[in-house]
Amino acid sequence: MTLSQSGLQSIMKHKPDLIKSALDEYIETIQRLFAGEMMEADFCYRMRLGIK
Repeated sequence: MTLSQSGLQSIMKHKPDLIKSALDEYIETIQRLFAGEMMEADFCYRMRLGIK
């Protein structure tokens, strides 16, 4: 979910070398903490629709 945020997506697309080592470390840390275990997450969002 973290990797899907727009700001991170933008830098991963345009200048991935700027964050590669930090991103690799983050992913490794998350994988170690979760140890392959799946967890449920609840979240909400707001959607706006415009009809013209």
